[in-house]
Amino acid sequence: MTTQFSKGQKWAFGAGSFAQWFINTAFNIWVFYYYFTVVGLDIRWYVLAAVIWTLWNAFNDPFIGYLSDRTNSRWGRRKPYIMIGMIPMLILEIILWLPVGGVPTNNQIAAFIYLLIMLICYDTFYTMIALPFDSLFPELYTSIKERSEVNTIKQLLAVLGLLAAALIPGFIVDSDAASYLLNGIVTSIIVGISLLVALKWGVKERKEFTLDYQQSFKFFEGLKYTLKNKGFVLYTIIFFLY
Repeated sequence: MTTQFSKGQKWAFGAGSFAQWFINTAFNIWVFYYYFTVVGLDIRWYVLAAVIWTLWNAFNDPFIGYLSDRTNSRWGRRKPYIMIGMIPMLILEIILWLPVGGVPTNNQIAAFIYLLIMLICYDTFYTMIALPFDSLFPELYTSIKERSEVNTIKQLLAVLGLLAAALIPGFIVDSDAASYLLNGIVTSIIVGISLLVALKWGVKERKEFTLDYQQSFKFFEGLKYTLKNKGFVLYTIIFFLY
């Protein structure tokens, strides 16, 4: 359990944090502007879509975490979900900016349904990537020294991803739908390269954890056990407000 990973492996693993923060921040910043200013979706429809999306997210995260914990495959417990979620998420980052699937933009209900589908699908596939990455961190790096080192790398690359999500679209996005689509393509390319680097050289799975699926909780047992952790509940409340 004291395996020392190379510097290259640690930076490659950190590339996953760059990809997560880049695509998720760009998504959250620009999706509202696009559907409000370009598509012309009424703010009330957007708020309703965002509320439903949040409710779905509250279920989606623990469920995918549950599936990942109980997975037993030749590729491990975490890597298969990253591999499965990557391509659909990159595609969704592009088709999100299409002119509402060809439906006239003055049709508010059609625009709302299209947005809601995009939000739910995006969140599902994004979670399939982000959650296994977060779960791998404590499983890969078991010493305080390595966790501190890798966490520093992750935080540094996450900040770079955050900045890139605000700056790069700023050079591309204009008032027309085509610029948002171009931004989606550029974002997908950058994130896709980052995830490939992370998958190729950063994502490893220790053999020590391959049998953990046999001892994992059932879904509701896991929720009950988790909610007894007062520190986690407090963190969840603060994060929910965020």
